[in-house]
Amino acid sequence: MLDEARETFLAVFEQRMWEDALDPSSGKTMNIRRHMEMQAQKMKEVLDGTRPEYEPYRTEW
Repeated sequence: MLDEARETFLAVFEQRMWEDALDPSSGKTMNIRRHMEMQAQKMKEVLDGTRPEYEPYRTEW
């Protein structure tokens, strides 16, 4: 990837990570970055056996 394309991609990606979105399972609004952290926590809980199943977060781009 050319430097200019990489810079453009990263700028758009960072902007998207800070956008707010509603989590339908909790009803909370948080940024996409936080949603990703929550998903990692949910996966950990499933692997630990403290959560019965993994519920993925889905969003539209």
